[in-house]
Amino acid sequence: MDIPVYLVAGFLDSGKTNFINGVLEDGFARQDKTLLLRCEEGEEAYNPRALDNVIVVDIGDEADLTCSRMKELEKKQEVYKAAVETVDSKQRELEEAEGQADGGAEMELSP
Repeated sequence: MDIPVYLVAGFLDSGKTNFINGVLEDGFARQDKTLLLRCEEGEEAYNPRALDNVIVVDIGDEADLTCSRMKELEKKQEVYKAAVETVDSKQRELEEAEGQADGGAEMELSP
């Protein structure tokens, strides 16, 4: 079964988690079991009261976001829609380049 996937992307500290919290509090997952894929570890936390019908899965590497992995999660969790929270790839590239340009250790960023 195909399910809708909503992508929430933006710069670090741009309000992605707050946006997701607002959407969830407004009832986005009230009727349909929803998979939330977290591809970054931010400062803000998801509101536990809004996660009643939501399964949060941490994705440690962008390479894990494959069609087969998504189908596996869909079947295992029996979800009807999914949301993906990720940092903007251009910002990730800039931060990695800055870490190297400063002569310091390479920055390790979660996707």
